[in-house]
Formats: sequence, C-alpha cells, structure tokens
Amino acid sequence: MDLVEEEEAAMAVEIMAATEVAAMAVEIMAATEVAAMAVEIMAATEVAAMAVEIMDLIALTLINLLEQKVGRTEVMEILLITLNMKMVGSEEKGGYLMRAMLQTRQISNPSL
Repeated sequence: MDLVEEEEAAMAVEIMAATEVAAMAVEIMAATEVAAMAVEIMAATEVAAMAVEIMDLIALTLINLLEQKVGRTEVMEILLITLNMKMVGSEEKGGYLMRAMLQTRQISNPSL
C-alpha cells in the first residue's frame, strides 16, 4: 500500500467512527425523548389517580351526608317513639296530654 491508500483507509476509519458517534447521539436523543414521554405519562397517570381519589372522596362525602340525614331521621323516630311511650304512660296515670302533644310537635320539627 502506498501512502495515499493508507491515508484513504485512515480517513475511512475516521468516517466510520464519526458515523458511529453520530448514530450513538441519535440513539441518545431518541432515548431522551422516550424518557421525557415516560415522565409525561407518569405525571398524567398521577393526575388521573389524584382525580380518582378526589372523586372517591366526593362520593364518600355524599354518602356520609345521606347517612347523617338517615341517622338524624332515625334519632327523631326514636325520640318520637320514646315520647309516645311517655304519652301512653301519662294517659294511664291521668297526666297532661296537651303537654305531650306540644313536645311531639317540637321534636318532629326538622330544624332541630
């Protein structure tokens, strides 16, 4: 091989090395883009999970409000039953029926 051929061979090796470096750079850029996409997907997933948790909390709050209302209604019914039992007891003892009826009206008031 003469000197020109050696220089051409060396240049070809350098071009191949530069091509490999460029290919690596492209792969790194692609991997970086994929990583960025993965981060965006993870962030979107976290936002979606948080939205689901918020919706669950809203649903639980609504259920609790219904339970509170049902609980209050049950308490009112228990109070009325107790009062009616007292009324029956007062009738047997000759007590005051008007006072018991007034108490019934106050207890059945939903604003209590």
